[in-house]
Amino acid sequence: MSRPARRALVATVAGFALLSLFIFVVPHPMGDAFWIAYGFAAVAFAVQAWIAIRLLSTADSPKSLFLGLSQLQLGAAYVVIQTLLTLAFIFIPVLPAWLCLVLCMGLLALMLFLIFAGMSGAEMVAKKDADIADSTQYMKRLTVDLENVRDSGIDPDVIPEIQSVVDAARFSDPVSGPGTLAVEDRIGTQFAQLRTQTSQGEWDAARESCAELLRLMDERNRECKMNK
Repeated sequence: MSRPARRALVATVAGFALLSLFIFVVPHPMGDAFWIAYGFAAVAFAVQAWIAIRLLSTADSPKSLFLGLSQLQLGAAYVVIQTLLTLAFIFIPVLPAWLCLVLCMGLLALMLFLIFAGMSGAEMVAKKDADIADSTQYMKRLTVDLENVRDSGIDPDVIPEIQSVVDAARFSDPVSGPGTLAVEDRIGTQFAQLRTQTSQGEWDAARESCAELLRLMDERNRECKMNK
């Protein structure tokens, strides 16, 4: 458990302890409605503690933490509303126990539905971001590899041609997909030839490879447009 998660747990336990102290110090009747309301108050604090621990222990980026804040806010709202309900049924003893049970169970069901819906939405956004990150790795890696070839001490007369390929890769559509796999395979093969040619000083062949890479990247961009 992370330090923020432990702090959240301590704060939640302290809040429930203060509520319990207030409830049991102030004199009032302790009928069925009281115990039902008090039990659901304990559930509310437990739900809030679970949300906080889960969020603060698993959030691996500011964005994932931000996506989880709505769940934390719902948990806090549940604690506040349930606490008010608990106090109402404690200090208005004429309210029947069955009404307390119905209201508390209905509130719990509603809050759990909203919390789990929020979790599902956050997980869908996180999965989408992960898919996009994976689909953009190819062009990022290719751009870095091309820059490494450009900066490897090659003939200065060839650098402008390689720089044009670097620029084409940098400003190409970054998202790969099933429709781009074939042309990306050919780009990879052509790049391997370019790297071999530059390492062996075959400058004319390297220029031809640069021209072919530019043509293949144009083809890839057209495939990206067709697949959108």
